[in-house]
This record gives sequence, C-alpha cells and structure tokens, in this order.
Amino acid sequence: MLRAEGLKHRFGAVRALDDVSFSVQPGQTLAVFGPNGAGKTTLLKVLAGLIQPQRGRAHVEGGRRVIGWIGHQPQLYGQLTVRENLRFWASLYDVSPPGDLLARLGLDDHADRPVRALSRGLVQRVAIARALVHDPTVLLLDEPFTGLDRVAAEALRRLLGDVMKQGGASVLVTHNVEEGTELATDVAFMLVEFRSRTGILSAAVFVVLVLMVFNFGRDPTAVSNVVLVPSILWVTFTFAAILALNRAFQLELENQALDGLLLAPIGRGSIYLGKLVANLLFVATVEVIGVPLVALFFNVEVWSHIGPLGGIIALATIGFVAIGTLFSAMTVRTRFAELLLPAVLLPFMILPLAWATLATTSVFAGRPLSEMAGWLKMLAGYDMVFVVLSLLLFPATVNE
Repeated sequence: MLRAEGLKHRFGAVRALDDVSFSVQPGQTLAVFGPNGAGKTTLLKVLAGLIQPQRGRAHVEGGRRVIGWIGHQPQLYGQLTVRENLRFWASLYDVSPPGDLLARLGLDDHADRPVRALSRGLVQRVAIARALVHDPTVLLLDEPFTGLDRVAAEALRRLLGDVMKQGGASVLVTHNVEEGTELATDVAFMLVEFRSRTGILSAAVFVVLVLMVFNFGRDPTAVSNVVLVPSILWVTFTFAAILALNRAFQLELENQALDGLLLAPIGRGSIYLGKLVANLLFVATVEVIGVPLVALFFNVEVWSHIGPLGGIIALATIGFVAIGTLFSAMTVRTRFAELLLPAVLLPFMILPLAWATLATTSVFAGRPLSEMAGWLKMLAGYDMVFVVLSLLLFPATVNE
C-alpha cells in the first residue's frame, strides 16, 4: 500500500534522507524512531507528496485521497467551530463526516466551539478527527499522541486499530519507543549519528592528533618502528574506542527511550547485541582510518601483513567492545559517566591489549603465524567468555 525506493533529499548541506527504502503492506504499522533532525518529518512529507524528493520515489496505492495526515500543526481553521471544520475537510473529499467520530474522540461537548478557544489537547483531538474524516486507508502520523490525555490516547489507539483491522497501513513517527513498539508491526531507526558523521569525525580527528603527537615526539634512533608502532597503534585504538563507548547509550537517554526499549516485548539480550554490533561498526570505522595513517606516519609496511593484522585487530576489538558495551549501559545513568566508564573498563582491557600488542609486534617483525597462535587463541577465548557473560549480565545491569 505504501512504498519508498531510494529516497534522497537535502536541505543545503544537510542530508535529511539518505537512500531510504521500505514498503508497508495492508495491516502493517511502521514505527520510525530517531532524535530531532533525523529526517522523520521530511520522510512523511515525501510520502504524502508535500515534498518532491531529489532522488528516488514514493508511491501510495490510491494516491492522496487515501492518505490521513496528523502532523505537528493541526491544519484547522481557528475561526470555525469543530463541526464546521470537519464538514469543510470532509467536503474536500466529497464525503460526509462519520456520525460517531466526534463521540469516539470525546468532542461532542465541544462540537460548536471555535477551534481557537480549545485547549492544546482538544485541538489535537480535532486534528485527529480531521485526519480520519474521509476514512483513509494510509495513515501518516507525526507524533500523534502529543498533548493527549490518557482517555484521548486510548481512543486514538482504538481508531488506529480499526483502520489496521480493515486492511489499512500506517507510518508512525514518534520519540516514544514504548508507544511506537506497542502499535508497530515493523520498526525503523533514523539515526543522526552516522548521517552527520559527527561521532566518526571527532574520533577520526582524535586518532590523527594522537598519531601526530607520537610521530613528532619519538626519537627514531632510540627505538625501531617495528617495536614502537604496535604499542602506539593499540593506545590510539583504545582511547578512540572509549570515546565511542561513552556515546553508546546517549541517544537512548533522549525522552527515556531506554526505558521504552526495556518495556517493549523484546528480549533484553537483543538490545545488548544490537548495541554491540553498532559499537563494533563504529570502532571498526575508526580502525580502518587509523591503520593507513600508522603506515604513513611511521613508515612501516602494513599492506603485506594486512590479513594477520586485520584478524588481530578484530579479535581484540570484539573483546573490549563487548565488555565496554555492558559497562556503558551500567554507567550511562550516573552523573559522572564519562569519568566512570574508563575507570571500570581499563582493568578489563589490560589482558586483550597486551596479547594484541604482542601479536602485532610479531606481525610487523615478519615472524611466522605459528609464533602468535597462542596470543590469538587467548584473544578468541577472551571474546567468547566476555560476550557470553555480558549477554547474561546485561538484563540485570540496566535495572535501576
């Protein structure tokens, strides 16, 4: 009933939509989560035909006639009464307002009052009635529960449920993860972090600065690069990873989204695994940036050893990111999270970093793989132990 294919749209230098594709079938509700500025409202406007995307296309089966829109603004005439507004909007679709719509939204007693005389919550109820007045089959909902009390919110849930039972489809944009997952059959997260690249950029700048300091501060005649570079490499990766882990659950603090995730009917282990994968991708991106810079600054041969070096980096990274994700969830609610996380994490990083440094030294020295097999086995064992332990401990860790 609703389809998006490769949607791209910019406002100047800001990328609001970056290759967004999905489809929504009859009876489905797609909930879209994300912080302010992630492009959620832009997505709805493209789907509604209010914005023409610069790339890609959006298609709604039945066109604009079947769309019901609830946005940040009520799209009502303040001078007209509630009843007059509904009659006006119904006339545009050549239908009569459903007789029970006002009653179902608790608007019977306010039907003959001007909209401008109503409270914010009542205006939102009228906006919902306007969106449903023509019996739409595709609903585009931008924070529809804003301003609603418990009774009105429950009435809206019933109305949305009726549309879905009749084979309708909807896209729901919300900050409230609990609310969204309750109504949704499918979920999408539109994250600012990777689109804006602010996190990646800050970590990359950090890597460059650290390597430059080591490069200009070393004495090339005192210690050979083959001995020095492995330590520099892992010091750099360690602190870049801590920067990433400090940010790991910051988005979930917005509007208590973490509480919503914990209340949602999904396993808490799934939340941990999702965060672990995201953190690994973040740290891996920084490492991909850092390895060529090491080769450039310290004039060491990297590309001929890229296979073994990549394996060592992967094994070590999985271990300390696994335990770091657990500790990030543990400390994120504290007042001094940015100071506390390194304090509790660094003792657990000593062993994998020591093994990784020794194995990396063997690689740069051109020694056979058999000489570093022991370090690799210990790294693999560390990974298995701490991924399993973190997965088991995470549910208890996030309890307040």
